[in-house]
Amino acid sequence: MNNDVDFQEIILDFPEHFLRWLVPLAEKLWGPICKVAFPRQSMPQGLLRRPGRELDFPVRYTFARRRTLIVLIAHCGSKSVFNIHQVAHDTLEAIEAFAGTAVIPVVIFTDDTKWRKDVDRQLQNQWFTEACLNFRYHKVKLKEITVNSIQESHNPVLHILTPLLDFPPEQRMFRTAQAYLKLRELVEEDQFCKYADYIDHYAQLTADELERLETELTYQEGGPMLRDYLEEKGQLKEKNETAQRLLKMGVLSQEQIAEATQLSVDQLRHIQSQHKI
Repeated sequence: MNNDVDFQEIILDFPEHFLRWLVPLAEKLWGPICKVAFPRQSMPQGLLRRPGRELDFPVRYTFARRRTLIVLIAHCGSKSVFNIHQVAHDTLEAIEAFAGTAVIPVVIFTDDTKWRKDVDRQLQNQWFTEACLNFRYHKVKLKEITVNSIQESHNPVLHILTPLLDFPPEQRMFRTAQAYLKLRELVEEDQFCKYADYIDHYAQLTADELERLETELTYQEGGPMLRDYLEEKGQLKEKNETAQRLLKMGVLSQEQIAEATQLSVDQLRHIQSQHKI
């Protein structure tokens, strides 16, 4: 699973929740969100992918009080490649592209290392007492957010990202189980099925840990249903992996592979398309 694709999918599916997480004052000042747009086609092409940042994604929000806001979301996987000058340059380009609209640059850091020194938060340039430039961006480091602080949140984005937040390593299975349960409360079944995979990926649980997680869910409210879902998902994953290997070998027909894996021919075609076999 590619983190670039992950974040883009989450933004596309939950743009309002992203705003309420990143810029909680916006709706308090300007009223409810009336419209959301993803104006990537309006951005300079060089801005959409910069070295060191996997994702630069503009989201335009229109509010009830006729105000408009652009949130420019950058996802950075490593502090070592971060460059505040580039963020400032990109923000100026976005301001030019969306003249008259407020632009808030946000950089989300997903690395799980402890920082001895923070990244640059402000860029200033002045001549004697006159400020020529004063630039700031909104920094979000996921490992600086404690799981306890989002426990009662109704924002699905935070629960999808739970495995990337701060908690003791020995709580990994418990926190993953809590993320499943909370997400199931907040989203429709199709979205839950989709983003349970994201939680799996971020948690990086081994097969043994997943088995123990299913046991953990047995004793929690709503857990048995999720346990059954995880068991079915695990069985389907094994079938998909087997089908993928057989398709790559090219010895058996699709009908024979379908019979061996108990998958449909349509499912096999989807696997072929997805993995370019």
